[in-house]
Amino acid sequence: MIMKQVVVELEEERPKLTLPTLAEVAAKAQAGHAYVTNCGGCGYSSGVPSPRCPRCASANIELREEAASGTIVSFSITYVAGEAFAMYKPYAYVIVELGSRARVSGWVLAEEIDDLAIGKQVRAVAHEGQALNFTLREAA
Repeated sequence: MIMKQVVVELEEERPKLTLPTLAEVAAKAQAGHAYVTNCGGCGYSSGVPSPRCPRCASANIELREEAASGTIVSFSITYVAGEAFAMYKPYAYVIVELGSRARVSGWVLAEEIDDLAIGKQVRAVAHEGQALNFTLREAA
């Protein structure tokens, strides 16, 4: 009975947020920014734009842009890559916590992977073909 009530409530509460296109996300990434959503229901911030909160399913979502720099919270280094990514290997896939505590993912390319560590500061940089790329280097 409770499950049915939740489904009915979700159907009545239609998402009001228009999500950015992949081209818009890529353009912001090239400029060193990321889209972040904030939930008006529970306060959760997410680096993955969605019309509903992944935590409480509320449609009371606000989309904003934030500087894509922060702290590495997780990473994985790939030495053997599939055909589509072979030209980039080795590379690292990183999860970065932004200032708002929202988390985004991206890449760190070969020249910096030996210096990666959880807790290191990174900032987004433009790189052709990828949505978000990060560097450990200081801003110029």
